[in-house]
Amino acid sequence: MIEGNQDDSEKDIDMGQILNMVNTSIESGMSTSAAIKEVAKQTGISKNQIYDLVHGKTDQKGVC
Repeated sequence: MIEGNQDDSEKDIDMGQILNMVNTSIESGMSTSAAIKEVAKQTGISKNQIYDLVHGKTDQKGVC
């Protein structure tokens, strides 16, 4: 049996932590878009998913 890629780039982080990471970056002077891009890079989660979370289109459990 062949298994899919077991890449660790998408870390085991909940959406509340993602939101906190973005907010911390914004508070330190980053623009919202730059903060989202940086957190996406750090976590492996898509920028679109983080954008939706930050702008209230997704709840903290990742559900639209």
